[in-house]
Amino acid sequence: MGKNESDNWLGLYGGEVNKYKLINTKREKILSNKVKGGDLDARNELVTANLKLVIKIARGYSDYGVSTDELISLGNYGLIVAANRFDGNMNVKFSVYACNWIKYYIRKAVIDNSKKKKVEIDIIDNEANNSIENLSVNEEELKVDNEIQDKRLSDVMVKINALTPRESNIIKHYFGIDGCDEKNLSDISKIYNISSMMVSKIIENSLRKIKCEVVQDMVFSKD
Repeated sequence: MGKNESDNWLGLYGGEVNKYKLINTKREKILSNKVKGGDLDARNELVTANLKLVIKIARGYSDYGVSTDELISLGNYGLIVAANRFDGNMNVKFSVYACNWIKYYIRKAVIDNSKKKKVEIDIIDNEANNSIENLSVNEEELKVDNEIQDKRLSDVMVKINALTPRESNIIKHYFGIDGCDEKNLSDISKIYNISSMMVSKIIENSLRKIKCEVVQDMVFSKD
């Protein structure tokens, strides 16, 4: 598929994906419990609500020799794996949890492709520059990574709860964590009777206080 064809396909696919609505944390928990019982419709709803996240992540790896449509296809598979494994009682949004699985399958494709071409490339992920030959991905490492993320989430919740009550509640509502429904700036501004700009400023200042990689993943997965 040429670049123009790929762009056209991505535009059409993105248009279809945009038709699916986001779901809140309460709905994610309900769907997670149904998925554990083998409900494929519940899994489909959980997956389709987060397809835009796959596109966003896939675009970040589009310059490494693997077509965007293939990256999205593999990322979607990772999203399905995440949906099968997700526990809605973890007090973390599904999109945050799914990021690791999506990246796992996308990175694996990039690494496999580079090995076939015998070309060493660098993948820039957050602030780290890692040689492709030093990047290894397997499910055991991913399991450990998820355990570390759970620990980081626990740590960041301590920091969030140490903020002022208003800051803490605004952060929880904005990211849809700790049992709170995800809300946009406008919704939050109405709750506290302040402007959306003020809400945005409070979020910015609060995140600066927290400074945690889990928060970076939350921001990355936030639409």
